[in-house]
Amino acid sequence: MRIRAKRKELGLKQGQLAKLAGISQPALCELEKGDTKMPNAESLMGLAKALNVTQAWIITGKDGEIEQISQDEESMVRAIRTLTAEQQRAIYQIIDSMKKTE
Repeated sequence: MRIRAKRKELGLKQGQLAKLAGISQPALCELEKGDTKMPNAESLMGLAKALNVTQAWIITGKDGEIEQISQDEESMVRAIRTLTAEQQRAIYQIIDSMKKTE
């Protein structure tokens, strides 16, 4: 919802933002609807630049730095970055389904 609100605030259409961010319009649509919880790293950087916001804002809705992460979390991030975009989406789906069962 944040991404859609910011896009509208900037007077951009979905196609315009998608092009600026370097992502497909269907991918942007999924992000705006909440069908995709977390964009991959490349999409995140493109969206942040296109919307003139921080990556932290896209993830958390708050500006500033994300809290310090542990070494285990850092290792997981490094491992995820080595995966393809499809593999990353699969990991995010697993995490999302685990959160729903809590």
